Amino acid sequence: VIVLVVGLLAVSRGAVLDYLALGDLRAKHFGVDPNKARWISLLLMSLLVGTITSVFGTITFIALAVPHISRAIVGVRNQRVIGQSALVGAILLLAADTLARTVAAPNELPIGLVTALIGAPVLILGAYKTLVKNA
Repeated sequence: VIVLVVGLLAVSRGAVLDYLALGDLRAKHFGVDPNKARWISLLLMSLLVGTITSVFGTITFIALAVPHISRAIVGVRNQRVIGQSALVGAILLLAADTLARTVAAPNELPIGLVTALIGAPVLILGAYKTLVKNA
């Protein structure tokens, strides 16, 4: 229930996040208080990530990489990225589970290992792009 409610609230805040991406001054011109918007977004995402991690464990590491993948697919509009991330995350987790069960059959690899192998390169590439863009 928490994930559903907070997830819907996160999707509804997509436009606010788009304004924040334009910078504080422009966000203020659109009527958004940048500090308040950041704190609300941080609270919502922390609650969402904490709840999911407490239930599913470390396999949710893949969730850190999913928004970067979704942004590459649907563009920079945060409302679309948030919605698309749920679908991409589910597909990636199913693919990781399938790989973990079949690669070393009849044994199974830990799914956390497979999600880390998928997520780590994406996060490294995302961090590199951010550093290059801001340099």
